[in-house]
Amino acid sequence: GEYGDLLLTPYSYDPPPTEATEAEGGVVSEAVNFGALEPKSVVDIVEEVMNRHTCPLEVKSRALTCFVKLRERFADKPDSEATLEKLAVLVRKHEGSQEL
Repeated sequence: GEYGDLLLTPYSYDPPPTEATEAEGGVVSEAVNFGALEPKSVVDIVEEVMNRHTCPLEVKSRALTCFVKLRERFADKPDSEATLEKLAVLVRKHEGSQEL
């Protein structure tokens, strides 16, 4: 939830060059690149994890918190109306739960 909006932008990190090599026992860092996700994809991934039959109750609770936070983070994103409605439905689905 806190970092949901960061998933919507691409990320790239190129470590500075070092003189150590793997052959010399040094660690060689590699570049890290992530593509941007759509809000719908972020919600779908969290929902998929939450719906697994092996998902612990604590993870489901955190997923619900995530849905509430994502609703705030995605509110100003273009073309996010359907995603915002899905988030509201996912939260409402568990309103009566005594466990969550």
